[in-house]
Amino acid sequence: KPYYHGGEYNGKAMVSFMTKSSEIMDHLKDKLLEIAESDRCSDAEVLEVTSKFKEVLHVFDAIFSKARIQSLCYSETDNADLKQFVTEGLRLWRELNLSIAPKPHAVEDHLCDQAGRLLGIGDLGKILWNNRIKVA
Repeated sequence: KPYYHGGEYNGKAMVSFMTKSSEIMDHLKDKLLEIAESDRCSDAEVLEVTSKFKEVLHVFDAIFSKARIQSLCYSETDNADLKQFVTEGLRLWRELNLSIAPKPHAVEDHLCDQAGRLLGIGDLGKILWNNRIKVA
């Protein structure tokens, strides 16, 4: 469950998950391969799908790293890298036949433009919160 519903998936947990995603997917692959093939999909499918998830998680980790760059620290090179990561990440996402829910849609259609226009959005929430306090 998400953190706000009493679960353990808060920002820190997700950063840890993304950082360890390669290890996690390797461990998952090994566990799946321990199951008798008669009770699961083929070895080839296990290897293919876990490899694709490993790759998509790696690319999304790069996307989120670029998205966390603070305002005024964001360069044209960062934006070009982010666009490449987003293109690759959503290509991999679609290869896995995952639906394009609101969050992947926001990444694909809005993240690069907003980060480029605002010269970084990593601290945007903090800036908005501080401005709210000043106005209140």
